[in-house]
Amino acid sequence: MNNERNAQSPSLYPAPPHTGPQTQFKAGIIPNIFSATAGAIGDFPFSAPPALRAGLWLALAFFAAFIVYPGGWLYPQDDATLYVIISKIISLGRPLLHKLSPTGESAMPLLGVASLMAGNATYPEVQALWTAISTVICVLGYSLGSILAGRLAGVAAAAALFAGQTYSTGFFDIEQRFYCLILMLVANTLAFSGFSPRVRRLTESCAIGISFLARSALCWFPAMLAALELAGAKRGGLKKRLASAALTLAVPFLFLLPWIIYNAPAGGRFAIFDGRGDWNVATGAMGIVSTFEGDYRKLAGIAPGENAALWAAKRIITHPAPYVSGVAKRIWFVFSMQPVILLCWLTSTALLWRRPAFRRVNLLGIYFITLHTAFSVEERYLLAILPLLAAIAAASVFASTAESPEARKEGLFFLAAGALLPAAVSLFCMFLLLRAPGTTAESDKLQATWRALNGYPDNAWLLREYGELQLQAGDYTGAYRNFGKAVILSPADANARIDLATAAFLKNRRHGRPSAGSDLVKKLFSSGKEWPSYHASRHILSALYELDTGQEQQAAQTIRLGRLLLRNEIGFRLKSDATQEERLRSSDSRLISRYLPALLKHFPAVLKEKLCGNFVFIYEEGKLPQQICTIWCGNMLRLEQGNWKEFTFEPRDLIPAPQKYPAGDPAASYAPDRNVLRDILHAMERARIGHKRILLEIGGDWCVWCGKMDRFYKVYPDIAALRDRNFITVKVYVNQSGPPPAAISIYPPFTSCPHLYILSADGAMLQSKDTKSLEAGEGYDRIKFLAFLQKWAPPHNSKSAIRRSANP
Repeated sequence: MNNERNAQSPSLYPAPPHTGPQTQFKAGIIPNIFSATAGAIGDFPFSAPPALRAGLWLALAFFAAFIVYPGGWLYPQDDATLYVIISKIISLGRPLLHKLSPTGESAMPLLGVASLMAGNATYPEVQALWTAISTVICVLGYSLGSILAGRLAGVAAAAALFAGQTYSTGFFDIEQRFYCLILMLVANTLAFSGFSPRVRRLTESCAIGISFLARSALCWFPAMLAALELAGAKRGGLKKRLASAALTLAVPFLFLLPWIIYNAPAGGRFAIFDGRGDWNVATGAMGIVSTFEGDYRKLAGIAPGENAALWAAKRIITHPAPYVSGVAKRIWFVFSMQPVILLCWLTSTALLWRRPAFRRVNLLGIYFITLHTAFSVEERYLLAILPLLAAIAAASVFASTAESPEARKEGLFFLAAGALLPAAVSLFCMFLLLRAPGTTAESDKLQATWRALNGYPDNAWLLREYGELQLQAGDYTGAYRNFGKAVILSPADANARIDLATAAFLKNRRHGRPSAGSDLVKKLFSSGKEWPSYHASRHILSALYELDTGQEQQAAQTIRLGRLLLRNEIGFRLKSDATQEERLRSSDSRLISRYLPALLKHFPAVLKEKLCGNFVFIYEEGKLPQQICTIWCGNMLRLEQGNWKEFTFEPRDLIPAPQKYPAGDPAASYAPDRNVLRDILHAMERARIGHKRILLEIGGDWCVWCGKMDRFYKVYPDIAALRDRNFITVKVYVNQSGPPPAAISIYPPFTSCPHLYILSADGAMLQSKDTKSLEAGEGYDRIKFLAFLQKWAPPHNSKSAIRRSANP
């Protein structure tokens, strides 16, 4: 009976049957003394009311956390400032939600809301938010320890949480801190087993669902929990096990429904997550330790449209050695960050694996460590998990303490209190996604922002929003005035300063003083406290100033400086991996693919086209023709206007060596794997030589009427001959559901296929033709088709074309 009872005991050091003094000593009399002592301390003060005792122990946890790391309670002032949400302004106009919506960037929305991307950026407000998040983290740390092993464990876990933050605190910004809070919430729900299994699964699934809105890192964790449920179920039939696993798998993804609903029309595609994990998967498969900013598809050689995860799987299978080597490097890299914390956590995980609560919490740590060693990592993403591992390791020291139902109840109460903030922010985030008005007239946005600004005249965010709307409306003087106020209210906001300099540029240019704002831009480069932080847009804006005033040599120097500063941001802690650095640098196109279009969006169309082409020409150091740079700029700016979430091709990728055309005839078939932009550029080369124009046929093998057009040319060879004499034909494949290729995004949109574009030999759009007007019955009308081709033939060929086609 004793052995049976001991086997069921949750204690790490079960008491064996009495067999004499020596056996008793060997079995663990010292751990039992420690357990009894810790249990007695945990009940202190003995005569205090339960509520007072709980408050005293929580206060002790706060005191311990502050003593361990006082700096953890202060926001690092040298970090980029973030903003405060003022939710009251929502009632002042629904169109205002167009900017409150957290999906302006291609990232999961919750951290954008949590780090408060809308509002004032004053330091006291940011410090208040930092303190609030730190307080909740401490509460959740104490609740985790109390649930696992009592009050003393709660104090130790709270202190260890802040001890785990001492590594590289500069990276531990509000986003990472809030994600750490979310992970603590998930860990608490995994640890608590006082509810019924169904309620427990529901609560932990909700916590995981909240984490999904922040990052996709836990996307496979529900599957791991479901497998654990199926493997560990001792009772119940197959249906009951499957229902439990289905609950664990399905509930977290319900939290993503608002994101999916918003993202489908906004991005023109179905997306569960933001897809940024593809960077980690692709570079990890190549054996690279750290991720980077740049074109990972170009670096890896992933074809356009190819799935990055499938590519990575093939790469690992066909090239296992680099991947295994990369895994080994990443293991060393991860464990070199905080070896003491990780070794203590690994030891406690091995010793307490049989304890259900500890096992479920440790699964979270195992999952993250596995994820960050299987694929490429970033230090800042590990910072959110290290404090949690420290808290678990600290709580495990008291695992032998007798369970205290009162401590568990207190832990549950504090868990509920700590969950209020992340739950409220998550609900607010989902509200924003569901209430986002979509496409809203600029006049409605302007009126809504104006009403809100009248109610909150000192709100820096509203001043910036109103200023941006004024820029779009062409009121550069008003925008300059409002941006200036925003900079005074929020002097550390780099984006506000860039907006102010942009408004100054456009305002002074309109009044015939194109160089009058140059002094303001120069301040952006000063080393004084007025403009302390680096921002890539500074170099772009300065170069645009210089290009507009004819200072091309100075602009080239400024652009080179901007590229150099961006490239210097790439680095590794492992010297053995530094050989990849030059490849990563060559793939970093942020300056022209991200920052340039974002800055040019407020410029007038004519000025935008003029400056963008010149900027890209200098950026490419004259290696590409000016004409090609202008065409590439047009595509890029149209993509930016359409809010597409991925933009990866570069100008130098578009032109191969002269006179080397791609294999195959671009007019032969709709080939989805062809480089459309190169086909168009080669057609331009041939059109100039042959004095012809370019005919783009947009369609695909799935298109019935595209096949009818091919048969129409075969039935009427004279019309095919007319086409070939006057046009270089390029067939462009488009997907039925996806966006058109970037190469044709600059041209007017089309609604059906086939669709025809007529281009001049230099690539200029001449005509966009919907072929429905050329149809007749179940085919095409010969007379209409002939007239269309004759009308748009080159001028010197149009008369001869008419004579040759008059009598077929």
